[in-house]
Amino acid sequence: MRESACRMGTVAGSRYGEPVDIQRFLRRAAPRPDAVTMARDHLANERTFLSWVRTALGFVGFGLLVAELVDTEGVQAEVLGLCLILLGAVIAVSSTARFLRVAERLDKNEYQASTISPVVVGVSTVIVAIVGLIFAVT
Repeated sequence: MRESACRMGTVAGSRYGEPVDIQRFLRRAAPRPDAVTMARDHLANERTFLSWVRTALGFVGFGLLVAELVDTEGVQAEVLGLCLILLGAVIAVSSTARFLRVAERLDKNEYQASTISPVVVGVSTVIVAIVGLIFAVT
């Protein structure tokens, strides 16, 4: 009886001041179960996918704006707008493929981070910015 009394205590939030097994309470602070961690990882994957989709829609929208509303002589605006729309489509397709690939790897517990997609988008954005500057100057 004395041993169990030493292991027992009251913890704030226990129902009606009932004694709570402190060792059991401390075990709950252990790392989360795999199901919870897996769900959190899948939700993070989905948020990342939605961010990529938002980026793709931004490129497509800006491409439409440039192609249709910029009043210039020649086809410069149309070419720049078409490149932006094409870049948005490539981002949308690659982000969908990445989302599916990461989800599959998370299910198999084989995920390894990849940096290729952000690098491609970053380089593409810099190229579009340079083309835009050239377009603005000429």
